[in-house]
Amino acid sequence: MSGLGAWLGSAAARLLLAVVVLALALPPGATGAGDGELATLTGLDRARRLCDLGEARLGDNPAQAATRAEEAAEIARQEHDDTVEARALLLLGEARLGLSSPPAAVEALERAVTASDRSGDPSLRARCRRRLGDALARTGETDRAVEVYLDLLRRLEAGEVGGEEIQRRTHRANLLAAIGNVFSQAREVDTALDYYRRALAAYQELGNAAGVAGASYNIGNAFFDRGQLEPAMEHYQRAREAAATLDDKTLLTMAVNSIGAVHHRRGEYEAALSCFAESEALCRAIGHDRGVMFSLKKTGETQTALGQTRRAIASLEQALAIAEQASDRPQQSELHDLLATAFDKAGDPAAALVHLRRHDALEDELFTDTRSQRIRELEVAYEIEKKDRQIEALERERQLERLTRNALAGAVLLSLAVVLVLVSRYRLRARAAREVEQAHQELGQAYREVERLSRTDPLTGLPNRRAVWSRLEEERARLQRSKRPCAVAMADLDDFKRVNDRLGHDRGDAALVRVAETLRRALREQDLVGRWGGEEFLLVLPDTSAEGGRVVAEKLRQALAARPLLDDQPELSLTLTLGVAEMTTATSAEDGVRRADEALVAGKAAGKDRVVVWGGG
Repeated sequence: MSGLGAWLGSAAARLLLAVVVLALALPPGATGAGDGELATLTGLDRARRLCDLGEARLGDNPAQAATRAEEAAEIARQEHDDTVEARALLLLGEARLGLSSPPAAVEALERAVTASDRSGDPSLRARCRRRLGDALARTGETDRAVEVYLDLLRRLEAGEVGGEEIQRRTHRANLLAAIGNVFSQAREVDTALDYYRRALAAYQELGNAAGVAGASYNIGNAFFDRGQLEPAMEHYQRAREAAATLDDKTLLTMAVNSIGAVHHRRGEYEAALSCFAESEALCRAIGHDRGVMFSLKKTGETQTALGQTRRAIASLEQALAIAEQASDRPQQSELHDLLATAFDKAGDPAAALVHLRRHDALEDELFTDTRSQRIRELEVAYEIEKKDRQIEALERERQLERLTRNALAGAVLLSLAVVLVLVSRYRLRARAAREVEQAHQELGQAYREVERLSRTDPLTGLPNRRAVWSRLEEERARLQRSKRPCAVAMADLDDFKRVNDRLGHDRGDAALVRVAETLRRALREQDLVGRWGGEEFLLVLPDTSAEGGRVVAEKLRQALAARPLLDDQPELSLTLTLGVAEMTTATSAEDGVRRADEALVAGKAAGKDRVVVWGGG
């Protein structure tokens, strides 16, 4: 008997043939008991059942879920049932997100929000708004996403949406995490970390293990963005363990991929590639295209670092195709930037320039000064509104006090009462006016102080990451006009961990303050040094070429090596490794930082205590 004949006689083949025969016997469109039941239903009963079946298949067959949602929404619209229509449109939006069609998802979810408002269902309102914010964030409309999220947060706190107490608390926790994601996407890392920590606390209060795991992962991302790799790795490992326990395959792929990113940042490229390959395989197994895209992106970046440029280009082009199909503009921007680097290293400057221009065009669309300012204004407006509500409560309290006193005065002689009431009113109005005015003045002063603190590192007093990004964008805009260069330098203390291990973190903090003072004093007035994260510092050097940046960096390196870090430890000194890159009219702020960081990594690999210029040794 031939190999094929033997296989056809096997039990496995008989089972497969039975399944095929059964499938052929089913009428077209029938895929189970649920579908058979649909044939007997009409009107809203059919619409509700379509939603049930679509929600059940949302994870493994979003296309089928979308088809059922569209039919259910049309039935509900004709039957004038806003609740069922909102539910169906919410399902349609989620299915389109699953199909990597964020713009189409936004359209469906905007309709879902309108229908949910008419329905009067508070929990449904919250879910529709939350998912609309998610879809807007996926399209890169971060300012609109923040506006939707903060509006929902206001409604939750006012009790207008969210249903029962436990539902409102859960919606609030989810929302805090989502707002953190948008601020992270907008590169407001410190603000994102604050929201992630608030989300973690909320999930812990709820006893929501999945939420705690997701928040831990997000906090790891914030630490990673700040360059604090050790706490980032701790949170990623924690998220990976929790995902395995919860059997959350999506979170597991994300955690594995991010652990690989830490290995990459450390220069442990083989370990990184192993993680990215594991993550990609997991994502393909569960049909998670977005996860495949992230894994391929990081694989390509690592292959570029290893000099495997052709492999890198193939990986990155696959990732870009997924990002374009998903209309994910933030990821398209990053991938064009990575492809520009890969083609440049492969000796194809023409292709590199094409991708660099596409990257710059997308960056201009996504991260304009106007949009970033709008995001900050929305958050401040939200906080001011909370304060205004407190002031209004104070005014109502004073008004009640005034009315009570007037009523008591009415028991006195009428002639005297009139005088007393007038005097009382005058005094109370003056007092209330003074208190309200004082409250507004305190509010303004408080927000000016909040703005200052939000841009200052609390330990060293240097500008923080947010302030440095702002200055970088200003300098990039300036050099676009003047065509004068600007150098960026990333500085990292060598072996700083031994200071903390030997003397403790308090003394380590004192040493960081001394380092900050040394760097600040050694720079020109127009230069800026900020704390990037941990023991990393970023320098912005206007009107400075790459060679000029090297000279400044060398001056800083020598100044730090010659100065004791602690007055009571004169023998203790540290060395500094610096990477320098030049921003030009063709270079974004992000490019400048990334190139300076790559030069820094090269300096560390070459033995530390040195200055390396990107592309120039």
